[in-house]
Amino acid sequence: MIKKIKNMEVFGLQADEMWSFVGKKTYKRWIWIVFDPIHRVTVAYHIGDRSDASARALWKKIPKRLRGCKFESDDWDSYKKIFPAEKHRIGKAYTCFIEGFNATIRARCSRLVRKALSFSKSEKWHNLAIGYLLWQLNLDRYPYF
Repeated sequence: MIKKIKNMEVFGLQADEMWSFVGKKTYKRWIWIVFDPIHRVTVAYHIGDRSDASARALWKKIPKRLRGCKFESDDWDSYKKIFPAEKHRIGKAYTCFIEGFNATIRARCSRLVRKALSFSKSEKWHNLAIGYLLWQLNLDRYPYF
């Protein structure tokens, strides 16, 4: 059986960020997500700006038992500062699953569509809507892990 396997990709936890806005298009909020592509669940998320402080806040939200996993992200400098270098793979080729997940989030939550009238008017409701959506998507996957 093992001889038949020619190419086997080992996935780590994938990290990416996507922008949204609250109130005005000039007030961007960044949704940072750590995603498990095998079980298709969100491991951690943080909503903030695109600074190193937000990256550190995301790192603190990752369960401690998962911080020893391999991480895959794009070449954003903040990821290099929070993920251990020996466990960090960098490149767009490694983030295809989370990029698809981000597209799903945009499709399922109208306040994240770029040209929608249903954008968030307050940061509180924006954060609650995103948190609820990610919780619901995880709940949909619960029987599989």
